[in-house]
Amino acid sequence: MVTTSVIFEFLKQQNCYSIDRREVFSNDFSSLRRNLRIIIKNLNDGDGDAVEISRILRTRLSEWLTVPISYDENTFKDISILGEPKRVSDQWGRDIMEAYQRAVNSANKLSKCQNPMRHEIQQTIYDLKTKDKIFKIFCHRSAKIYFDSLISSSQTTIDKDIFIHSPKEYRETLPFDVLIKVGPLRPYGWGGCPDSLLTAPRFKTLIQFVWSGCWDEPGFGFDPVTGSAIIDGSATSSSISTTATDKQSISWTSITKPTGDNPLENGLRLIDEDEFQIFRTMDKAHDKRSATLLQVDNDHGILFPSRAALLSFDPQAGELDQIGYRLPGETLTAGMTLILPLLEEIGAGGLQAEEGKLSPIWKKRLETEFNNNPDDLCKKLYDGGINLLWLHSRVKDWCKLPTSVIHAPQKAEHFQILIEILNIRPEQSEGDKRDRAQWWRYAWREIQHSRGEAISEGRYEQGIVDEKIQTSLKDLRLEIFEKSKLSGDFSVEIEPISGIRGQLRFLKVVSVESGFEAPDAELRFIRDLREFEEWRV
Repeated sequence: MVTTSVIFEFLKQQNCYSIDRREVFSNDFSSLRRNLRIIIKNLNDGDGDAVEISRILRTRLSEWLTVPISYDENTFKDISILGEPKRVSDQWGRDIMEAYQRAVNSANKLSKCQNPMRHEIQQTIYDLKTKDKIFKIFCHRSAKIYFDSLISSSQTTIDKDIFIHSPKEYRETLPFDVLIKVGPLRPYGWGGCPDSLLTAPRFKTLIQFVWSGCWDEPGFGFDPVTGSAIIDGSATSSSISTTATDKQSISWTSITKPTGDNPLENGLRLIDEDEFQIFRTMDKAHDKRSATLLQVDNDHGILFPSRAALLSFDPQAGELDQIGYRLPGETLTAGMTLILPLLEEIGAGGLQAEEGKLSPIWKKRLETEFNNNPDDLCKKLYDGGINLLWLHSRVKDWCKLPTSVIHAPQKAEHFQILIEILNIRPEQSEGDKRDRAQWWRYAWREIQHSRGEAISEGRYEQGIVDEKIQTSLKDLRLEIFEKSKLSGDFSVEIEPISGIRGQLRFLKVVSVESGFEAPDAELRFIRDLREFEEWRV
């Protein structure tokens, strides 16, 4: 039991506390980090598998930066998740493929070496034991195995209670000499630790092992009583820095000691970037991501994630290479054809897209009402809940005949209001016996279908769906090639025997333009080109 009197007595005896920061630099590990950052940031702007691979690599890199891993082939096996270099190049571009190859080369070199950070920690533990210092290690429970292997390989005996895993365990620990911590001081995430390490020290010295470029979190060590923090974010790459804060006679002095490889190359100092700062910036920007615009006719286009591998058709390619996944702006260019799988949802109760059968009905009624009294119609729509700016102009657009898409409200609730105001009845659709309350849903599904809003196949995993689509494309290759001669845009029905139901829609790509950032909700739908202007950066 740690009493308050014991803590105050310890604090009374200490005039100054110190942070002994050991900054480790490794040429090969620096190369691995640099190339993984390229891959992680670029794939994060992709879709599907790209985002998942980015997440896995980010997790692994964060782990390698905050625990004393042992370098071997198993340590870096997750890097190979991208697959063969040619597949990487075809799917995500040459720049990612080149970064991938450099990362693999660096990992192969590292797997034949000892982790310099492990060596530094081993030596430090040995020195502390030799000097009879009482020391503890603060780490997450899942990181304990790395320290266990490190200590056992050094043939050093240590106390069983050497580890501290939580703020509660820290509070219940008697004062000691040295605390060992791997990774930057951060209040959460990989390598996270409580502010109380600095605001209520139970030790004299913090020996902190960090990789080059990994800085402590600005504001770490914040004390709500004094309103100040130990870490003020002013750290630089200089070898010695001092942070002193008057906190009821608690002051800290920090000194940084570089170790490992020489970070100089051709007379220039190599500087690693802070992955944790980069990842935090990526998280803050999660509501928008980099996007590329594919224009599919004079007035419409589709935004896709910049690194999304898109299914496409190139009639000029060799027979076996005509259909495949391509990267917009690199391997998917103007003149090729984008393939949009429009799959119907099994189990949707017959609520299927009607392919242009219902839009003429409500458009004809809308045009009549608008021509008779546009102001009165717009007032009813506005009062009904369609509170859009420039509503008069919007309604005029909705009256247009379908082109690449069916011109209609963007939101389902707005379309429902429109149909209710127009008072569309099932009997007006030439014998259509659908329930009136559901009629608008059938018409809305038709609009979604025209916009390329594919309904995902609920019975299968996405990977299985993709595989079935590619099988169908191979079976339909001759039909696709013949239709491509006659028209830029066309559709083919997926054979029912494939186990999925729907169409494959082929849209000629007019142009490819980068330089957009948009929310996920704005991606992958055919829209009027004017609507993309707000996402241009």
